[in-house]
Amino acid sequence: MSNFLNQYFDPDVAVLPKDLVIAPGAAACLDALLYNICDTTEGVLIPDPYWNGNDIFLRIRSQATLIPVTVSTFSDSFTTALLDALDTAYSTSSVPVKALLIANPHNPLGRCYTPSLLVSLQFCEKHDIHFISDEGVTITQHNSSLRDALALASHMNLSTMSTVYATSLLRSARLPGLLSPKSQRLSNSYTQMIALFKKYDIKYFPCNAGLFILARIVPEGTWEKELGMVDSFKRNGVLIGPGKRYHVLEPAWTRISFAMEPEVLNLAIERMDKVFKLTSEQEECRNRN
Repeated sequence: MSNFLNQYFDPDVAVLPKDLVIAPGAAACLDALLYNICDTTEGVLIPDPYWNGNDIFLRIRSQATLIPVTVSTFSDSFTTALLDALDTAYSTSSVPVKALLIANPHNPLGRCYTPSLLVSLQFCEKHDIHFISDEGVTITQHNSSLRDALALASHMNLSTMSTVYATSLLRSARLPGLLSPKSQRLSNSYTQMIALFKKYDIKYFPCNAGLFILARIVPEGTWEKELGMVDSFKRNGVLIGPGKRYHVLEPAWTRISFAMEPEVLNLAIERMDKVFKLTSEQEECRNRN
């Protein structure tokens, strides 16, 4: 595993076997980590929007307080504006801050933090708090230049036999040939999805990593319209995640996955096209009346 991390993520300091602890999944790892470093009266800074599973998994045992770090725009999440927001959230927190948690690539914004911004997170050293980076989908980026922005490790829970196979795979000279096509397929799927958004003038946040995209499916929408549109997709056989569930502060945004088999993606896009077309026609009728 350490060889794999050093080869594919090129960290500034080489990862050694003694640096690694294996846990049964990233969520379980975060649960165990916070349970050991946080008291019930302490908190964790977490930039919003963020994965809704954190609301559950980060508090199963630790009962730590999640402290949202809010910036003005999605793009600001990847600029020095985040540092100002961190200072504000830290100084105004009602509980002692124990750690900063980021997802890299960001979930649900689907971008990696730049190397310079990661270095700027010496904010943690300044305040003597832990820096935690959740990188569960690091290998999914479909832009190779972003790899310099990646830090360390994913986590696996393996049986003895699985360990043999996993070790063999990680050391295999064929591994690059397996990973490269996956990145290309993700890129192709992303291109298909945004083509649909452009067809109906759907606003979206461009991403270059991860498995999903954030799109504003209802212009000038409300929380009620957001849920109504999500229900419309569901009735037509497409599941998407309401933005409010991911702590998006502006209504009508949704998280939409594009990481699926081509035939499944084509069917999903066909069904989404049907919903967007019907919604567009209804809007035109209302405007004429």
